[in-house]
Amino acid sequence: MKRFLSRFLLLALLTALLLMCLSFGYLQLLNTDYQRSLESTLQYKYLPETIDVGCFGSSHIGNGFQTLVYHGEGTMFNYNLPFQIPSMDAALYDYSKDRFSDHAIIVIDLSCFSLYYDSTSDMDSMKRYVTFLPLRDLPGVPAKLFKLFRIIDFSFDPFFTALEGKTAELGVTQGTTTTTSRFSDAELREMGVSRAKTFLSYVPSQSVNKRTDQALRDMLEDCLKCGYRPVLVTTPYLSVLNDAFPKEFLTQFHADCQVYADDFGIPYLDYSQDARFATATDYFVDTDHLSTEGSEVFMQIFFEDLKAYYPEN
Repeated sequence: MKRFLSRFLLLALLTALLLMCLSFGYLQLLNTDYQRSLESTLQYKYLPETIDVGCFGSSHIGNGFQTLVYHGEGTMFNYNLPFQIPSMDAALYDYSKDRFSDHAIIVIDLSCFSLYYDSTSDMDSMKRYVTFLPLRDLPGVPAKLFKLFRIIDFSFDPFFTALEGKTAELGVTQGTTTTTSRFSDAELREMGVSRAKTFLSYVPSQSVNKRTDQALRDMLEDCLKCGYRPVLVTTPYLSVLNDAFPKEFLTQFHADCQVYADDFGIPYLDYSQDARFATATDYFVDTDHLSTEGSEVFMQIFFEDLKAYYPEN
């Protein structure tokens, strides 16, 4: 019996090592494209030659700006990941700012958590950027692990997915299509409460994070220096989400956002409580992410409003 258990354990160990080697080899064979496609970062390998509108932020801006074409001819590019914070927006801006056209519009999303939440110490969040951003932009990643992260993802997902006969959808994740919400009013109210709690859990205190503040200011300063046209935006939310936040929180949030607009003389377009969207559930996939239909309506409004600040947009 002991002999059988010893052999079984040895076989299990060898199998685990084999799986690790295969996973490692699979990632290397694909140059980690699988990993990046899963994390929605493969798109950064295929930046357009010229970008007329760059959109930076969380999934809110990803859903808000769902098209690749700007005014029928210009090129838009969406730099967004879930819960992406301004310091990572700034890093992505630096990564690709040589692609922006003269007088490009730089749209920066300020979601309800953006100014207060700092994910740079979160390894899971930071490793999404390891395959293309330099170490200096990833304070949460120890230097000794940086090269290792470059080589291998600490996951067997690629291998097991291959065993199941599936392949990654390698390609640019721009131009997202999202369907309209199918939730009842009661479900949306419950979701609003739940999502508000989630967002507030990312806000340890409602004081602007120092790293975020400096990164955002550096990004805005460089935009203006380069002749780009920055604009801050908060995308629409359903009223069931706004109603679930403490009023004091929302008042402080909007005031904090306005500070940057005032300091740099740039527009802050806040649609979070816009009556045209507040109860328009057909425009949303949940309480705070626009559907494709909602995105089309929102973008028309946004670029029309922007003409008051940048007439030639």
